[in-house]
Amino acid sequence: ACDWGLEYELGSETPIYFVPRARALGRLNVLEGMRLSVQGRTGQAVDVWLAGIRFSQHITQNGTFLSMLVAERVLTPTLDAIARAAPTVDSTHRAQIQAALRSLPDEGFAWDVAKAREQALVDARLKQGQQAMMPGDTQIRAVRQRIRASRQQAIDATR
Repeated sequence: ACDWGLEYELGSETPIYFVPRARALGRLNVLEGMRLSVQGRTGQAVDVWLAGIRFSQHITQNGTFLSMLVAERVLTPTLDAIARAAPTVDSTHRAQIQAALRSLPDEGFAWDVAKAREQALVDARLKQGQQAMMPGDTQIRAVRQRIRASRQQAIDATR
């Protein structure tokens, strides 16, 4: 489990230095899997991508919508890479992929937890007499839909 050490009590002033680092690590992970796949080391590529799925889940733990958005930028490309490589995956790794995909929520993450965290931050700012508002539902819905579609594509590709 990852403890990002974020001080949410600081509200919008919470340092979020992990955001670019997490996105970079996620991109590197997808690329490493692609490199291994091109080299014919598909089993190792699958292991790398499965680690990417787990990493995306760790990014979201006790996080806000920002954490979910960052994690989506790790999860979706990972799922897309898995779907592309699926025809070359052996049965053992295919079973591992299927298990990982089944363990994911339909929309990737625990959005209700992030919404509660976000609402708590908004409430705290309002209590301090500062302006605050929840993120718009439109962008959040779009992200959830992208995850759902990528997850389904990966599931279909590994059947």
